[in-house]
Amino acid sequence: MHTSSFVKTVFAGIASSLILVGCSTDNNSPMGPGTSTETDAVNKGAMASSPLSGEFLQASLSATKADPSSWGKATWDSRTGKAKLSIRVEGVSTNGVHKVTLNNKGIGVLNVVFGIGVLEVGSEADGIVANVKKGDLIHVFNPNGTLILAGSFQ
Repeated sequence: MHTSSFVKTVFAGIASSLILVGCSTDNNSPMGPGTSTETDAVNKGAMASSPLSGEFLQASLSATKADPSSWGKATWDSRTGKAKLSIRVEGVSTNGVHKVTLNNKGIGVLNVVFGIGVLEVGSEADGIVANVKKGDLIHVFNPNGTLILAGSFQ
């Protein structure tokens, strides 16, 4: 079998698999006959093991005068059944350990290397993450204890 024949055969197999996955026999689908929606799959129990419940919140982290070129983002996602808080910072002028607080309570540290740092905290962290809500404050402090980034969840 030549390479082009092999590629065509593989592509045809993948395409037919995609067609089978994407089709539904539900003629009442809002997308029309032969289509499927996520709601259809949930209603039929296909996705019952991972329903999209819970919340997704974001906070843009704004720089203070102490480090004006820095910026960051925090996200909180409890839709998967396990809450997860993620903080990412970039453009930070100081390397090393940076303290992160949620509503003035320390939740961890992120190690900044070449201006970039990431911290992820899961729901198993003593309930700290399980209580994040709109309006909660997130702060990042440099190794000297100076506030460099701040934001609130929306």
